[in-house]
Amino acid sequence: MAHIDVLRFLSRKDKWYMGGGNRLVWAPPFPLFLDRPGLWDGGQYFNFPMQPLFTWTLLDDEGNEIPLEFNSRRWTPDHLTQQFTARTGKLALIAEERKTILRSDVVTCTVTLQKWQGRSTVVHFIAWTAKGGSPSQQHSWISDIARQEGAMVYAEHLRLPDVPQYTCGVAFGLDRKARSFAAQVSEASVAQPDWNLSPMSEQFSSGKLPNRMELSGLNPGECITLALHAVLELSPKREESITVGLAAAPSSGEATSNLRETLETADLPGASRKHWNDYFAGVPYFECSDEFLTRAYWHRWFGLRLNTVDAPEGNYAHPFVCEGIGYFRAPISYSAFCHMFENRWAHDAGLAQGSLLTFVSNQRVDGGFRGYIDVTHTRQEMFYHANWGRALHQLDRIHPWDDFLAEAYAGLTAYARYFYRQRDEEISGLYDIHNHFETGQEFMHRYLAVHSEADRKHWGKAFRLKGVDATVYIYELKRALASAARRFSVYLCQRFRFRTYVCRHRGRC
Repeated sequence: MAHIDVLRFLSRKDKWYMGGGNRLVWAPPFPLFLDRPGLWDGGQYFNFPMQPLFTWTLLDDEGNEIPLEFNSRRWTPDHLTQQFTARTGKLALIAEERKTILRSDVVTCTVTLQKWQGRSTVVHFIAWTAKGGSPSQQHSWISDIARQEGAMVYAEHLRLPDVPQYTCGVAFGLDRKARSFAAQVSEASVAQPDWNLSPMSEQFSSGKLPNRMELSGLNPGECITLALHAVLELSPKREESITVGLAAAPSSGEATSNLRETLETADLPGASRKHWNDYFAGVPYFECSDEFLTRAYWHRWFGLRLNTVDAPEGNYAHPFVCEGIGYFRAPISYSAFCHMFENRWAHDAGLAQGSLLTFVSNQRVDGGFRGYIDVTHTRQEMFYHANWGRALHQLDRIHPWDDFLAEAYAGLTAYARYFYRQRDEEISGLYDIHNHFETGQEFMHRYLAVHSEADRKHWGKAFRLKGVDATVYIYELKRALASAARRFSVYLCQRFRFRTYVCRHRGRC
């Protein structure tokens, strides 16, 4: 029986989110400009908002905007297609854009224009964006703007409340040489993808932008608009295409290199399609008589990939899966063991293993696992109970791997000792919950029964409650560690110098 085409099978008209399984994702929960060209609604780089991305505008030969009317949308996991129509007194055309985000964290938008009738016509294509130009308003901003290899390159400083600023490099360009460009500082306002409200509408003259950067401003909190211009000649019933790309990376040099390599790719939607097809081929195939169950299965695998981050940077030495967007786009221990359960079925064990090793490599000095890990920042008090032992055991049954098990054993042994020292003062074998956030079951009556203010917003030690769930998790952990110790105790002794501990407690943990 022929397998279903997963990408086509998941196709929808009411979805829009995109990602390549890495740092950058575009999944605005309540998009304001979804029916407009480009990707003006913001994306996320790690857990930092990156707003906006970019838009594009068409001008006629006299410099007047050609208004586009949204027509239709089609989404598949690998790309988003939107179609627009334009009808003016002199022009009638169809504009179709195909948007992707590649694994290299490059956003692309390939625009195809087709003129219906009449003579050949020249149109001006403007790709542009607007960014904050000052750190004074406690929002993200850009600096070090330059022209490199035909692209606009800059540093983008991203911010979150109570988290240190993070800086990445961004390159913004076209797949052809730009006819002209501009960068213009202006008073700050609510950024909108409206050409007539942008300073560039006044900068465009005599069929081009001014080819200069005006970046000095008098007021804090200004806005910087960046624009690239190309000329397209449209003939009746003949398609003309142009691609806009925006690359984000740890440095401007890497972003520029990734952008150049991407824009030299002949078939960008095809490259994204191959990436997603390869991913779906790496998980167990499933199909049944219930179409909705089949669809739910493949949507879940899509969601796991969309929320994957695989970037060896800062605190992230291993790949992991996030819970979602916004605040939840980071490794969180409450869900990481669940991602191990799911990804153990993948043909490659790396992502399931990384979901644990991310917390092992960022382990606290006392042996506890951090509840939430930012790329360059550690949050001290956050902690979640999790069933790491059962997840480890189930993963090892499908992907037995001694090196991984040894590394996991070292971290999880320290984790078990933390519970012995810090979570069971009576040495009862029952383990403590210290606040109502730790179990992910916030504001439940089980906590108010032991403390009248248990539902206050706080981390740290607010009360002591013996938890059945917390105790079961540590019981499962001890079973998994005992099994691992029996399997290769000599190997562990030699590599991690646990000789005394393992030999004295062989068979127990």
